[in-house]
Amino acid sequence: MSLGKYITDSVINLLKNSSKLVPSELKEQRLAICNGCENKGIVEPLPLMKCEGCTLCGCPLETITSIDKNVLLGKALCKANKWSEIDKQYLK
Repeated sequence: MSLGKYITDSVINLLKNSSKLVPSELKEQRLAICNGCENKGIVEPLPLMKCEGCTLCGCPLETITSIDKNVLLGKALCKANKWSEIDKQYLK
């Protein structure tokens, strides 16, 4: 298992245990938006860990699209504000 995969899996497991993940349908819709976004690129969230992600915030797509909200700051995650309409359908 690669370091990147291990870290991604660890973050997702941590979030699952704290109930901060969005429904899989919402995650897929967010990913679709991100895949068509001009800010999608290669990010390095940790040294030597490169993956597809958001160049605005530096987060990997796999984890950023899974999270309900910024756990630390309590606000929406998409810095370009492209998820707001679909998030309203799923999140209260």
